[in-house]
Amino acid sequence: MTVQMCQQPLTGGDYFVLAIDHEMRRAGMHGNTCRAFVHLDGRAEAEGLRAAIRASGLADWLAGAHVGRAASAGEPVWQWSPDVGDVPIEECSVPADWGVGPDLPPLAPQEDLRPDVPPNVRFRLMHRPDGTSVLVLLWQHALMDAHGAELLLQHISAAGAGASPATRDVLGLGHAARADGAAAGPPTPGAAGAAWHHCMSFVGDVSRLPVASVTPCAPGGAGGRNRFRRIRFDRAESDAIRARIEGTGATVARSVFCMAVCMRALQGVLAERSVEPAAFLVPVPHERRKAGAAGPICSNRISFLFYRAEPADMVSLEGLIASLVRQMRSQVRAGIPASFEQAMEVFRRVPLGAYSRVVHGPSAGQVASFFFSDTGDSFRDAPRFLGARIRDVLHVPPVPFPPGVAIVAGQFGDRLSIVLSWVEGCLDSGEVDMLERAIRSQMLGGGAS
Repeated sequence: MTVQMCQQPLTGGDYFVLAIDHEMRRAGMHGNTCRAFVHLDGRAEAEGLRAAIRASGLADWLAGAHVGRAASAGEPVWQWSPDVGDVPIEECSVPADWGVGPDLPPLAPQEDLRPDVPPNVRFRLMHRPDGTSVLVLLWQHALMDAHGAELLLQHISAAGAGASPATRDVLGLGHAARADGAAAGPPTPGAAGAAWHHCMSFVGDVSRLPVASVTPCAPGGAGGRNRFRRIRFDRAESDAIRARIEGTGATVARSVFCMAVCMRALQGVLAERSVEPAAFLVPVPHERRKAGAAGPICSNRISFLFYRAEPADMVSLEGLIASLVRQMRSQVRAGIPASFEQAMEVFRRVPLGAYSRVVHGPSAGQVASFFFSDTGDSFRDAPRFLGARIRDVLHVPPVPFPPGVAIVAGQFGDRLSIVLSWVEGCLDSGEVDMLERAIRSQMLGGGAS
């Protein structure tokens, strides 16, 4: 059974990341194409993957989804092109040591997925000489977020093992505009206006200048490629980090501890450049799915929290963590994520160029000091894919210019890792090495606290 396709409005989160895709292409970069690398303890074959995709009921959606405009109101929608064939699955062989080193391959030009041209999802199976495989999922970020991508793979794997196909609700077709299970439909004009005023007043204040930035004053390299590096922590190191998190009092979220460490590490890079200290501005995605839900897969079910750390907040790691925890609790109590989500729904009707000007306005174009996210505990409840044990999972996000740097924390099994993404020209090789050393040292407690 295949899920019946129809036009589907973009969520506000979809349109937000679509605007990032627009900005990246305007700067001469590739678009907002995400990758997930799933290392398997066994060989996965394209025929088995294709059969599982067909059994999942998601084949038409994966192959034909693209962004268009509704004929009636010009509102951005997901559309499906019929008869586009199967979703692409590529197979290739790689050396035994592929993926072992810290530096990750950049996105190839042919891997760039354009939101208005299907398909917006591709698969690659890379086979090692030892009989193991690496599954690479590429997707256009506007189609779904990282959590949605993991839910997609889980549904495909379950269907391959005989589970029932996905339903429209699981996929997210006909979803409410709100991603947290609130009432269906867009906010009323009065509610939209109140949400707009509430969140934009807050964002304007938290984004006030000066804001710390690693981007060069004269970009020059704004069209540079994204580069990626992974910082791995083994089991013993990960255990030590978890104990350190408990010791600092950041029990509310691992992400707060990791974000604080990354702020101070980047502050060290700027200090080496003799840059005048300034506040760090970091927007962080806030999950809007219900905890433990099997869907929805489709779309970006997110809002944002906005963190600002003044130089005085960053004197010690403990002090910075305390400040970030206070900000998080204050914003949740004040309803900032819900208000920003409603405001993003209103933004969907704004042309992309004007949308970008609105987003860039409060910080005079800087947007953020860096982007940060935490992908959580990947595949915690589903540690196998098509029968093969999953050995490792890695999310590799793109980053626009500005801010030129994105940092993603994550965990698979009992091992933590951090992925650095940067635009060529924003960090040189020595600064990337310095950033890695500082993050590793402070995560493990060896740096200044």
